[in-house]
Amino acid sequence: MMAMLPHDCPHCGAGHAAFASRASVKQHARPNWHAVFFVCPACSGGLVAEVNNAVGADPHQMHGNLREALFGGSHHFIILAIYPEEKPHDVPAGLPERVERAFREGCEIVTKSPNGACGQFRRALELGLKDLATDVEAWKLEKRIDKLADQNMLTPAIRDWAHHLRMDGNAALHEDEATVDFAAEMQELTRFVLTYLYTLPKQVADARAKAGR
Repeated sequence: MMAMLPHDCPHCGAGHAAFASRASVKQHARPNWHAVFFVCPACSGGLVAEVNNAVGADPHQMHGNLREALFGGSHHFIILAIYPEEKPHDVPAGLPERVERAFREGCEIVTKSPNGACGQFRRALELGLKDLATDVEAWKLEKRIDKLADQNMLTPAIRDWAHHLRMDGNAALHEDEATVDFAAEMQELTRFVLTYLYTLPKQVADARAKAGR
């Protein structure tokens, strides 16, 4: 008999993986609670779930999906917490809605679809640059980057990062070569560029307004 817990793996990113229980420990202070250890079928990474049951039944001794409502009538399990907890995405503040949406969607699929994530990060950059350089053709991302650098809205180093990100975006989209590490690097580069273009200027403006300057 083995309990199963569908969950996105925090280690390898496998979506809705069927984690299998390996052991459980009853919590003495809370007799109806168990700490259950599960293992990912894809990477063997582990997670621990705190599970409550009205009659104190051992989840590890059950067979089937612990997220389903009932096991044998009285065996109603509630998943109270899962560790490691999912970390919130570090999304730069002050982004236009569509830029934030593209960046956030990329963050959500970095491990599941690296190519798709790279496409979303490139889209976030394109949309963000378009909003700040409206008089340059939308498809000419390189020109937008150069214009913002010429206007001192991007430092030379940031400009180089942005060009690198643009080229890597093309490679990922057209040559089907993106890896999880590669997508994660694009995520960080995009975050830095958007932070520099949107978050920092707003923080400076807010601080000056607060100081009355």
